[in-house]
Amino acid sequence: DMYNGIPDWVYTEEIFGSNSAMWFSKRGKNLAYATFNEELVPMVYLPTYGIPDTMYDQYSRTFSYHYPKVDDPNPIVELFVQVINTTNEPMPIPIKPVKQYSNETILYTVGWSDDEHLYVMWMNRIQNESHLVHYHISNNTVEVAEMMEFRQENGWLNFRQSLIFNPVNQIALIYPIEQDDGDMYRHVCVISSGKVMPITTDIIWPI
Repeated sequence: DMYNGIPDWVYTEEIFGSNSAMWFSKRGKNLAYATFNEELVPMVYLPTYGIPDTMYDQYSRTFSYHYPKVDDPNPIVELFVQVINTTNEPMPIPIKPVKQYSNETILYTVGWSDDEHLYVMWMNRIQNESHLVHYHISNNTVEVAEMMEFRQENGWLNFRQSLIFNPVNQIALIYPIEQDDGDMYRHVCVISSGKVMPITTDIIWPI
């Protein structure tokens, strides 16, 4: 099964927390959308019993859907940008991850800072390595303008939040920062010019 702009079960529940996989740019010039191919995802079969005391539901029926478990394939996800404000209806522009992880690539977060600058968080399946990639979309072409790599050797990364931008394309997000005692605490940070700059570094509890 193939989904366009609508996430499958695992992306809806575990990654996006939403049943939409479409992101308009600020003024609606471009639309980013994800596709999900579930062909390799195993099926799960559940009996359904319907409404009691109705003739139609005298017998149970089987409901089936794709449900990836541990070590099973996740759906194959791809990201595209469709130019909206044009008369010649160009083909969608593929947005490729900068790295194909050995244990599947997860599309984690998508956001526009304006009509030409798209930011995408790609992550490996075990969620301890990710790349925040800045794509520049112009004249139906795409180029990688900037990339940041995040790693967590003793745990996992959690970026389940919307990217927040200011007018000069700086990003605000919550990110774990190591304190003087060696512990990690989640703090409000600003990403600018490829660097993570914590704003709340003196606080020794998570934000």
